[in-house]
Parts: sequence; C-alpha cells; structure tokens
Amino acid sequence: MRNEKIGYHNEFTPNEILAGEFYDACIPSLKARLKDNPKIAIVIPGGAMKGSWILGAIAGLKEAGICEKDISLVLGPSASSGSLAYFVSGQFDEGKKIWLNGLSDNKKFLLQNAQVEFLKRLLIKRLSEGVASIHKFFSPIIGIKCLSSLNEFVEGYILSEEDLFYSDNYPKILDVTEVIRLFSEDITNETGVIEGVQLDFDAFKNSQMTIVIPVRNADTGEKEYFSNKECEGCTLITSQKMMLEVLQATKTVPLMAGAPVYIGEKGKYDDGSFADPLPIGVHPTLSCDSINLGHILISKDGQTIRDDVLPIVLIPDNALQPNNQRIRSFTKRVVNILDSGNRGDILDKGEQIYTSEYLEMLQNLAKKGKIVLIFHSGKKISKLDNSKAAIQAGYESGKQVTQNNPLSKLISVHITSKKPQL
Repeated sequence: MRNEKIGYHNEFTPNEILAGEFYDACIPSLKARLKDNPKIAIVIPGGAMKGSWILGAIAGLKEAGICEKDISLVLGPSASSGSLAYFVSGQFDEGKKIWLNGLSDNKKFLLQNAQVEFLKRLLIKRLSEGVASIHKFFSPIIGIKCLSSLNEFVEGYILSEEDLFYSDNYPKILDVTEVIRLFSEDITNETGVIEGVQLDFDAFKNSQMTIVIPVRNADTGEKEYFSNKECEGCTLITSQKMMLEVLQATKTVPLMAGAPVYIGEKGKYDDGSFADPLPIGVHPTLSCDSINLGHILISKDGQTIRDDVLPIVLIPDNALQPNNQRIRSFTKRVVNILDSGNRGDILDKGEQIYTSEYLEMLQNLAKKGKIVLIFHSGKKISKLDNSKAAIQAGYESGKQVTQNNPLSKLISVHITSKKPQL
C-alpha cells in the first residue's frame, strides 16, 4: 500500500498518508466480510462538478477489475445520477465523453463565475427586502399624495425569490436542460468530437443492475425514489421520457437551476441531494422511519440491515476531515432566503451529510467491513468549475484513488476467485 499512489499528486501528502493508514486498517475486516460472498453495490453522493471525481472513481473500479457485471445495485442523486445511468446501461464510456467534451467549458450549462453570481443575487434580494421594509415603514407617514410616487420608486427595486432565481429575466446559474439535451441525442461538434450520446432506455431498463435515484418532492419536501426495477419503496421508471425527467429533477438545485421539474403526473421534484444526500440508508438527521425501502442498507444507529450487500461508498471529499462550518455556511445562505420553512428545513438537513458524527459512523462501518469507504484526499474539488482542466483533474484524481486502492484490489481478487477457471 505504501508503495502505490492513491492520489493525484507527484508525492504523498499528509492527507493521503492518513487515508492510506485508514484503508490499511479496513483490510482485515473486509477480507472476513468477502468470505460471505455479498452482492456489491455502489453508493455515491451528488456534488455538482465534483461528479467528475465520481466518474473517475467508477472508471478506476473498472480498471481494478470491478466491472458492470459484478455490481448488483447502484444508488446516487443529483450530478452522480447521470454517470450511474450510463454505467447501468452499459454506456459508461459514452457518459465519460459527455463529461469531458459536452459539459467542459459549456457556458450554456454553467454560468461563468457561478458562485459569485449566486451570491450577487442573494445580495440583491437582501437589498430589495430592505427597500420593501423602508416602504412599509414610511407609507403611513408620508400620506396619500406621495404614496403613488413612492410605489413607482420601490417597484423597480423590490425583487422576489421568483424574480431572481426562477424567472426568464435572469439566466439560470446551472441549466440542467443542457445536460438533458446531451443525454437525449447523439451530438458531434464541428470538429468531430462527440459531446452528447443518447441514453439507451431499453438497456437501462433491462440491465442486471438496479439503480435507485433520490429526488425531493417540491410540494411536500419529502424524499422519494425512482428505479429501473420494481423495488420496494420506489417508483418504477417506465419510459425514456420519464427517465430523462427523473434525471433532470434530481439535478435541479433549488435557487440555481430554475423551477422544480414535473415527472409525469406524479408532481414537481427537484435536487435529490437535498432529500437523501448519500442514499446508503436511514440518515441520522433525516427521518425515514415510516418508509419501508427495499434498498436501505444501514439503519439510523449505524447497524446493517442488509447483510447480503456490501456497499462501496465513494465520496469526493476527505471523509477523515469534516468541515462543518464550510458545509453549513452555504446552507445558511440558502435557508435565509427561502420563504417556505419546509424547503429551508430540508435544505438544512441535506447539507449535514459530512458532519463529524456521520463520517465517524461511516468510518466505523468501514473498519468493521460493513461498507467500503473510498474518498478524495487531495486538493479540494470545486462544485462550480466546469473548465476542461478542472473536470479532467477531478476525473484523474478519482480514477487513481480507486484503481490503486488496496480495498478495491481486494474486492477484485475476490471477484476473480469466484469465476470458473477455464
């Protein structure tokens, strides 16, 4: 382990050394677990452009010898759902081309300086709320004559959440319809480079793998799940159109990607990351007690529910170093401008995925051989950088981490040993 590279740097960093020690500590329990011949699952979070790391991590698993035919179940929301859909349909290489060619440097998909634009709109809303407060205070004082003039003045400055984040007057910060366009048809640019490949619904539906995609019901705030198979607690995806609607909905980030998406006649939905950020089981901060879900793998108290499944959990952040303040700061900015307490509550919960308590639970499960936890330990990956260099770097980082990882190699050896010898 010490002689092999598991990061995307020329030398080992302190974080990579700690990661290596963690992986080494997991090996004995994983060896014992593999003797039970569990089914293999892949579980991944979203993370916008951090999905490039996820894409690379899946590629690294394939390079290590863990391929589509060896996987029974995949689960992931938001940015990860597309990569998983192409993986399930046997089109992983085509999905890779969409990331590296279609989404990279695509200004239709992601506004330049997206994070600055988002914060600017928050500021405009705060200022407009201030103008509205002044108007409310002075209207009774200045009298009828001046009121109409004051109304004309403030109408030009009061902007609502709908004005700033959902209207056509302001372009979407993240335009998911552009992603769905690349999923919907074969697209080659003027230089002959493939940018889009139609996702094959028949292959998706008939795959030996089950895919589970979380979304958030925009009306109720509750999590819901869609799948390519009849799966307890999930809605079956029955058509190409419905498949694309589900993929669009789970990527539609509130306040950044426009209005929620209709999925058939079921209603309006948006980003699955804010409903079930890491769909491995019952999240300790998200209530799921009243729902019987066939894909749930881990209970709220960290106990395994399905011992027949071994989840490989891939996280594009350092799972040994939670940064609660950084993660929650985005939540506070979003929650503060949401009018609905229900929506704010679910956003707040969805961002708590990487708290120290939750990560400690995942680490303990990994050391007991209940899950396989593989994570990014290099330089932070930006959620909102879709430059070609950033996507390529994220992809290479994820690929090297899983391809050279002792845990994925151990699983690969186990899979090979089960195959009949010719």
